[in-house]
Parts: sequence; C-alpha cells; structure tokens
Amino acid sequence: GTIKPAVTFDDNPVIKETVLPDFKARTSQLSIGFPPPSLEPNVPEGELTEEVVEEAVSRTMDESIDEIVNKTVDETVNDKVNNTVDELLERITELNRFVSYEEPTPDLNRPKSLRSLPFDTRADLLVFADEPNTSQSSDRIIVKSHYGAGLSGQLDEELRPTRSSRAYLIACDFSEESIYAVDWAMGSMLRDGDTLHVVTVVKKKEKAKKRIKLLSEASKKVTEKAKNTLEKMLLFDVSLITYAICGKVKDVLSRLIEELSLSMIICGCKKQSRLKWFFMDSVSSYLIETSSIPVTVIKQQKNKKKKREKRTRAPRLSETVQSGLLAVDELSRSN
Repeated sequence: GTIKPAVTFDDNPVIKETVLPDFKARTSQLSIGFPPPSLEPNVPEGELTEEVVEEAVSRTMDESIDEIVNKTVDETVNDKVNNTVDELLERITELNRFVSYEEPTPDLNRPKSLRSLPFDTRADLLVFADEPNTSQSSDRIIVKSHYGAGLSGQLDEELRPTRSSRAYLIACDFSEESIYAVDWAMGSMLRDGDTLHVVTVVKKKEKAKKRIKLLSEASKKVTEKAKNTLEKMLLFDVSLITYAICGKVKDVLSRLIEELSLSMIICGCKKQSRLKWFFMDSVSSYLIETSSIPVTVIKQQKNKKKKREKRTRAPRLSETVQSGLLAVDELSRSN
C-alpha cells in the first residue's frame, strides 16, 4: 500500500511561516517511535518509515488546516454581518430619538373631498343653480336643474367627483307609493355626480288648451317635489331632470328608456295582494317584463301596530282552594 504525497508546506508561504515550526516538532516526535496508528492503518509495520509518517501527518494537518481556515472565515463573515446589522439598527434608533416635529407634512397630492370643506363653503355649494333650463313642446315640458354645485352650476375641476356617474329614472304619479319611491331613490341610490330623471304622465284625451295647462301644472308639481326632497340631501354635482309628458304611461316610459342612457329604473308599488298584482296590467309588472334595464320596485313599509295582550283575571284564593288547585296546611284542614 502506497500513500499519495500530500501538498507540502512550501506550496503555501502563509502556512509555511505560521505552521511549519509546529509541524517539524510533531514529526520529530513521531520519528522516535510513536507514530499514531490511526494515520494509515493499511501500512505494514515494516514499511512505517519516517517519510511515510511525515507524508501522512502532512496530509492530515493540511486537512485540519483547511477545516480551521474555513471555520475561521465563516466566523469572520458572520461577525462582520452581525456587526453591520447592529451598527445599522443603532444608527436608526439614534435617528428616531431625535424626530423633528416642526417639519411640515409633505403634500401627498390627494384629491380634495367635498365633505371635508369648511361648513360655509359647503353651504354655498348645496343650492340649486340660478337658471334651470326649460324646454317645452306641444306634448311635453322638460326642466333641467343642477344641485350641489353652487349658483353657477359648475364645480371646480379638482372638486368634481372622480367616480363614474349613474343615471336613474323614476316614474311618479304623485301617489303615496311613488312619492316614497322618489324619497327612497334620493336617499339610498344617489351619489355625487349622478343624474336623476323624474317623469310624470298626463292623459292625452284632453283638449289642446287644457292639455297645456295640465302639463304646466304637472311639470311644476313634479319639479317642486323633486327639488324639495333633493335639497335636504348632502349631495354634490347632481343633475335633476323632470318630465311632464302627454300620452300613455307605458308608451312614454318605453320611449324614454330607449332614448336615455340609464343605469336603473325605479317605481313604486301599490299595496295589493301578490295574486292581484300578477294578473293586473300594472306599470311595474310591465317594466319588469319588457325593460332591458334593471327595474327596482319599491314597496312602502308601514309600521304595524303592536297588539296589546289582554290581561286575564287571577282567580280568588277561595276559588282555588275549593277547586283543589291550592292545598292548605294540615292545621287548617283539621280545624
């Protein structure tokens, strides 16, 4: 069995200068006759010469030195990383101790909220524009108003709502149910920047002069009702368009649905049984069946009166004793 010669110390000047003295001392001790048998157990005792032992020890020491060097390098790198992290944390901690509270907060360029404006500014905006736009023809009167944008009817560009606007159509015949539907739509569905169309229909059978008078009265009534409800809302930049149109209700609504770009149709529902509502040719059922736009039917919720429970008279003591429901003590029985 031969042993491959290990790398000598002359190959590495650093190891030669630091480890060579110790290596010579150990090999001199081994040459006297105390070679460790664990170095090369496959070498016969007769061939265990000083050169063989020196080569084995050299190789073993090289392996030990590599292991020591690698371990030292790893420890050095870990120490440097830990020291760097500690220094960084210490620096951040020191900086946080001396935060200047006098520095102004940087402007984040966020869009201004209309509800964050001063009260006086909001009060000036929450009004209807001065001049509503009115258009009149032989069979209809249309009034366009703008609310929540001041008397001018125009908001500054930085204050305008950024969300996409929606448009709603409400059918109103001035019944209790339709008025409730108008109130519900303004209070629950409308948002800043939306458009609300409110339409009322006048019968076409009337004569021309009377028809114009009825149209004018209906337009004035529906516009006042819509304005009175809308001015109570905290809404900005809302367009209100009222219609008073002469004709059949279903035909008028069908034409408006085709002409306008709507998001939803809202109508009231009169109080009646489900069976009667199904078989009757009502406007709400007609819209549900024929409209290509979502239809919301609003039913007014009325508070039911609580039934008072009748008080029952408690039986007298003598009656309960006579009937046997109440037992008396033994002393009273014996008497």
